[in-house]
Amino acid sequence: MAIASYPVVSLNTGFNPCPPGMGLGNFGRVGVLGFCFAHLPAFLYALSSVLWKGFCMSGKPLNPLDASWLLVESRHTPMHVGGLIPFTLPDDAAPDFLRQLLADFRACERVAAPWNHRLRLPGLKNLMPVWEEETDIDLEYHVRLSALPKPGGERELGQLIARLHSQPLDLGRPPWECEFIEGLEGRRFALYIKMHHSLIDGISGMRLLVRAMSTDPVASLRLPPFFAVGMPARPRREEPAPTA
Repeated sequence: MAIASYPVVSLNTGFNPCPPGMGLGNFGRVGVLGFCFAHLPAFLYALSSVLWKGFCMSGKPLNPLDASWLLVESRHTPMHVGGLIPFTLPDDAAPDFLRQLLADFRACERVAAPWNHRLRLPGLKNLMPVWEEETDIDLEYHVRLSALPKPGGERELGQLIARLHSQPLDLGRPPWECEFIEGLEGRRFALYIKMHHSLIDGISGMRLLVRAMSTDPVASLRLPPFFAVGMPARPRREEPAPTA
């Protein structure tokens, strides 16, 4: 059977397997295969560029490192990181201070990037995972309250954190959760935040949380929740002045 009788599927990638004016029938079997293998890397590169652009136009594509955390995600090996931050209650804190703080967090109307990013997994229409901005975020789901039997010590706190951290994140929502923990001994409470490693790594997450805090107790009460602050703006690179 002549190789020219096989159907040829054409993709608009800018790659033409045959020179102008010459069809497959003008080549011998060995010549065609040799030509195709010689141009295979260029063809695959062009094809991958078309597929990447076509399937990632409506979101922010994950880089290979971030996407790799999704590949190893499972029920028994959840790929999230977490931070536990203890606080001391103000001297004049009311009995419902923490519950009021919880209500203020849930009433926040702004959720900044990356906390508003929701994962769109690969499917028939998108071959690569991408981040999409979610505008309707249920903060009553993401911001929660847990209580330890007073006075809660380090052992009780550790047991609670172990249980919270063992639960996988819902990847159908922005992959982060915030838990207020009351009942700690010494007039303390804690904030436990977990986030998927594909969204934020541990060091970047801690930096984001620090940006939403203050060493001034009075000023800290006027700061918005951490998820309303988001990433700092990148400084613009100044172009060098032209020289004669």
